[in-house]
Amino acid sequence: MRMEGVWKKTLVVTFIFIGFLSLAQTKGDFSFVEGQIPFEIFVTRNDSLTINDILKDTTLFAPITDHSEKTHPKDIFWIRLDLGKELPFLTSGNTWYLVYNSFGHAELYYRDNHTISKKTVGKFDSITDGNQIKSAKYLSETRVNANYVINGHYLYLKTKRVLFIENLKNWKFGYTKVSIKDLLSWNDTEQFLYSYIFVGIAGLMTIIILVFFGYFRRWEFLMYSLYTVFMLIYAIKDEYVFFHNFLPNNPLFKVWLFEDITFFIGIAYLLFALFYLNLKKEDRFLYYIALFSIYLHIIFLLVDFAYYFFDNYMAHIHLMKVLPIWDSIFSTLFVVYVLIKTKKLVYYLFVLGVTPFMIGTGVHFYLKGDADPMGYYNKIPLYIGSTIEIIIFAFALIYKLFLEHLEKLNFEQEALLNKNKALMAQISPHFIFNALASIQHLILTGKNSIALNYLRKFSRLARNVLESSIELYATLEEETKMLKDYLELESLRFDNAFSYTLEIEEQLAIDEIEIPFMISQPFVENAILHGLLPKKQGVKKLHVSFKKSKNAIMCIIDDTGVGRNSSNQPKRPYGSKRKSRGLDITIARLEFWQFGSGEVEIIDKFDNNKASLGTKVIITIPIK
Repeated sequence: MRMEGVWKKTLVVTFIFIGFLSLAQTKGDFSFVEGQIPFEIFVTRNDSLTINDILKDTTLFAPITDHSEKTHPKDIFWIRLDLGKELPFLTSGNTWYLVYNSFGHAELYYRDNHTISKKTVGKFDSITDGNQIKSAKYLSETRVNANYVINGHYLYLKTKRVLFIENLKNWKFGYTKVSIKDLLSWNDTEQFLYSYIFVGIAGLMTIIILVFFGYFRRWEFLMYSLYTVFMLIYAIKDEYVFFHNFLPNNPLFKVWLFEDITFFIGIAYLLFALFYLNLKKEDRFLYYIALFSIYLHIIFLLVDFAYYFFDNYMAHIHLMKVLPIWDSIFSTLFVVYVLIKTKKLVYYLFVLGVTPFMIGTGVHFYLKGDADPMGYYNKIPLYIGSTIEIIIFAFALIYKLFLEHLEKLNFEQEALLNKNKALMAQISPHFIFNALASIQHLILTGKNSIALNYLRKFSRLARNVLESSIELYATLEEETKMLKDYLELESLRFDNAFSYTLEIEEQLAIDEIEIPFMISQPFVENAILHGLLPKKQGVKKLHVSFKKSKNAIMCIIDDTGVGRNSSNQPKRPYGSKRKSRGLDITIARLEFWQFGSGEVEIIDKFDNNKASLGTKVIITIPIK
């Protein structure tokens, strides 16, 4: 595939993805409250101030319009809610609900008979009377009595914002007569719908990839399944309370830990890239860069845990901003380097998958806006980008397995060819040696004319054998022709000491059927030398036939010799001590036959008195 084609396809996916981003910005609003409450704030870092100190100096507070700064984790905010204009409405019922920003830590000060009391309403307070509103991720509510107002006008809040920086102008306070904590708007339903779709796709792909890992034991499948699990947890951490049940009852630690899922996502993703792209072997430079990034993520993670135990919230906020920047820079450079340096399709598939993921995470982290510092309301780009990426990588992983399977098949086929050629190289000298030994025997016994006739037939057979030795197979016609020459030579060599017949079933297309070259010769040779020649009396007959049997050719070698267990057999003909390897080689060749493993069946024949009648060998050779 050409690089230009990959770029075009990547850009098409990118633009399609960007088209979906119009669905992304669905933000919670304040429209469900029955009325808004004016307020003033006082910012300090003096934690020793009490509510009595605050009540003594009413000049401390200033309207929200006078504050342009943003929150800081070390800042303490005293908020004075002015309920003067709303009292007629609020006193018409005994209880109502105060709606306010979900602060990390917060204390509500109110009048309790003739004293000032407080109750904790912060999101991260271990025991809190505040309830987060489902339809507004940044808002909570708490039940308030109409008699709570101090000095006939006010309620006071002492708050801290710890896990993110926020513009003070985003703060709002209101009230309702009924609880709205479980209220869901259409925008929230839409958010849930997208999250359910993502959970379904990511969950299904995770299961499938884990099954593939269990079957193939490939590390890239395990790493990618871990990535999808971490990605799924991060994407739905705010919509589902299922995960929270497995964590300690510490709201701050839970939120902190869920934010740190981004480190695990990066580590799993980088490990997946290492194994999927085989960087250790294919590109050492990218391998070490990826390792560096993995170690950097691990260091960031450990450092962030230290920040938690030392209450260093500001360092945590900065670290959570630095991580996406590093990942974006690294991913962009990684993609550019891959496109420039390689032309392998698996690398292009990786780029094609990582591109929508980069865009989705980029939109999620960088385009969330000042009113959405935690990115609660722009997860749809993250869902879409991750879904596209998961689908592409699921295909890429399977495609890589397919390529490796083809490569393995080609390797096995080449190995099989080399194996058969090696076996053939052993058969040819084996046969030639036996033939030359026979000529030598004839000359030594003074049978020169027979030796010359034998040598003429042998030269023709040897020429055919040597010409065919480079081939793995021969047609049935070529095989039977060479076998006939061999039988004639052996009959001539032993003064017609045995008779033979060669039968080919008429329906066989002998010029089309292919079988392993000289597959029957070692068995015929064995029948002659060790079956027929040792026989002292009786008929010495060899019958060789070729027949069709389903999807195979059966070569039947039937002799009337002494049998395999006869004591009349000499240890070796002509005193030879060399170990014969023809039968072992031939059986090995049948096991590696291209159309399937062949079989050799040896049958010992006996009469009613258990006397040997000879041996039958059935060679089954699979064909097309």
